[in-house]
Amino acid sequence: MNQERIRAGLWGTVALPVVALALVAGMLTWQLARMSDANGQVAHSDHVISETDRAMDLLVDMETGLRGYLLTGHHLFLEPYHVGSRNLDPALSLIQGLVRDNPSQTVTVEALRRRVGDWRRYGERMIASGPSTDKPQDPALSVEGKTLFDAVRKKAAELLTAEQALRDARSVQAAQSARLFQGMTLSMLLGIGLLIALVVHRRITKISAVYDDAIELKHRQAVMLQEQAHILNLATVLIRDTDDRIVQWNDGAHRLYGFDASEATGRISHELLQTRFPEPLQRIREALFRDEKWSGELIHQTKDGRWLVIDSQWLLRRDHSGRPTAILEVNSDMSERKAVEEALRVSEERLRLSQQAGGIGTFDWNIRTGVNTWTPELEAIYGLPPGGFIGTFEGWAQFLHPADRGEALRHVHESLDKNAVARCEFRIVRPDGTVRWISGRWQVFRDEEDRPLRLTGVNIDVTERKQTEEALRASEGELAEFFENASLGIHWVGPDGTILRANQAELDFLGYDRDEYVGRHIADFHVDRSVIDDILSRLASGETLREYPARLRCKNGSIRDVLINSNVRFQEGQFIHTRCFTRDVTDQKRVEQALRESEARFRMMADASPVLIWVSDLDRHRTYFNKGWLDFTGRTLEEETGMGWTGGVHPDDEA
Repeated sequence: MNQERIRAGLWGTVALPVVALALVAGMLTWQLARMSDANGQVAHSDHVISETDRAMDLLVDMETGLRGYLLTGHHLFLEPYHVGSRNLDPALSLIQGLVRDNPSQTVTVEALRRRVGDWRRYGERMIASGPSTDKPQDPALSVEGKTLFDAVRKKAAELLTAEQALRDARSVQAAQSARLFQGMTLSMLLGIGLLIALVVHRRITKISAVYDDAIELKHRQAVMLQEQAHILNLATVLIRDTDDRIVQWNDGAHRLYGFDASEATGRISHELLQTRFPEPLQRIREALFRDEKWSGELIHQTKDGRWLVIDSQWLLRRDHSGRPTAILEVNSDMSERKAVEEALRVSEERLRLSQQAGGIGTFDWNIRTGVNTWTPELEAIYGLPPGGFIGTFEGWAQFLHPADRGEALRHVHESLDKNAVARCEFRIVRPDGTVRWISGRWQVFRDEEDRPLRLTGVNIDVTERKQTEEALRASEGELAEFFENASLGIHWVGPDGTILRANQAELDFLGYDRDEYVGRHIADFHVDRSVIDDILSRLASGETLREYPARLRCKNGSIRDVLINSNVRFQEGQFIHTRCFTRDVTDQKRVEQALRESEARFRMMADASPVLIWVSDLDRHRTYFNKGWLDFTGRTLEEETGMGWTGGVHPDDEA
């Protein structure tokens, strides 16, 4: 009976707090749901903001890579552009999906995508047209690129501002829910606690020992559950005993190494994975048992024979008495990261070598701090050892040649007010006194308030080019002097027959002024059109003409006989111009004609003469016999010419 009364009393005592707790639990559950929803909305806004920032980071990388490529002409600078281009569309699609429940944000994201599309088309157009290293860049293109990218920034800022405002409102709501939840929880728990304390104080005292044991058990179970959850969340986990035999092999280890649990369990891990250690295993084990942890890089072999670089972390587990029982090993594959690091190292080394080979050095001047950073290649161009530059703008200015200092400094100061790529060529004086020519190209980068922040660019040693240009100018001067002062007539004709250039000798013997001759078709001055057509045709086919006879018409209407020597200058198979030397042989032609006429008169007179006439050269060879001689001897001219006439002499008279 007493037990029944006690049991009934206990039931009554327990029922009241249980009902109260049920009511409290219902109210708290409702409030907790509201708070959870508010926090979820805040997390959603954080996600939108985070993804938008990531998309802008990709765009900034693309824009920086594009500028670097247009500045230097090196395709290596396009790598961040191409990487960002591949990842940008998925990022923008993710943002659009996140804000699909918000019509106004959806409109903003669509506008942002259009702005990004405009800028990307500009970037592709600039890449297609090539870098500006060998030709001046159109300032309008730079302004266009900045305008398009500023539009992208502006639209992204609108998106972020709206989402931040939405987040702030949601944060206020979440904070209010949290405070209400805390207040209700505190009040109700306090009331229930007092009620329970008053009603069951004596009974709770009696079973406190059992309750303490239950609490301890729950604590141990919670710790175990946390460890198990931690283990399950790890990618690759294996547990070894103190003899390094595998006792547990999870799915992550199976995926990484290819061995399933039945193949791995019971095997010594270092033999199974052919582990290569960074130091002796015994030293690693000593550190593990001393510090209860160890971490480092290992080399493991997979089931299919691949070698992996592993970031490995070991934890030593002990029982309640402190005795080591197991080793927990958590592994992460670093192979891809190592490969990327190696590729980056090789790429940087190639860039360094290309800069050394090309005489190119880069610099970055922080206008705010005054620090001017030079690469070792730039220091070498200026005749300095690595690390020899003092790192200031003034330090650079002291190398400028006195004759070029003012102009170079003026270009730098003017570029601080512009956004376009600036360029300038100037001379420097090295510490050993040698003078070198430098071609400088740079661009000023600005902060969000459009104030100059950094000036970054390259210097190229163009001394050899300058020397070559000087030699070329001297050679061209000599050629021009020869062209103009030659005694023979010289002219150049283009592929369409237009006279491009003529010297004074040719103008003088034809009688034309320069503007009457140069610029007209060469056929206008040839008497025989078929002759000039043949000349141009043979020259276009690559033939060289020597002593080609032609007739030219002078300004006064007279005709001059000339001999032409000419060929064509071709460049990469393209007809550039002819090079024609014209020799006036008019007087020579007249003398030859007069001689022929005199010879004809002599022969007519000799043939009509009643005497025998012959002509001999200095070697006594007969060169001419008149008709009277041939009729007298009855022999032909061919038989008599030379020493043949002796055949008609009587034998008694030969001596």
